[in-house]
Amino acid sequence: MDKDQGSKILIVDDVQLNLDLMKEILSDKGYLIATAVNGRSAIAKAKAHKFDLILLDVVLPDIDGFEVCSHLKANSQTQDIPIIFLTAKKKKTTSHMGLILEQLITFLNLSVRKNFWPG
Repeated sequence: MDKDQGSKILIVDDVQLNLDLMKEILSDKGYLIATAVNGRSAIAKAKAHKFDLILLDVVLPDIDGFEVCSHLKANSQTQDIPIIFLTAKKKKTTSHMGLILEQLITFLNLSVRKNFWPG
């Protein structure tokens, strides 16, 4: 992800204060930010726009972040977008932690490959 070219990030969270804070911090760093307050909106926006990264809350009012991730990874338009899960949830199951780690590793691999071994 190259912020000098205005990389686009979709932030998904149902808490407006969280959205505002992340948007302000990342916008100040030169990233282009879009937001969604629920899972269905996030899926629609991800399909309509090419994002470089999605910051996805786990707990959402309609469908949870894991289901959003499953939808996005099953769609050829959105399957390659790295996703980082955000949560204030205290108790996580092993399967959810595995999914989080898998997505984080995917993101890190793509970032390292794109930034250090372009081609």
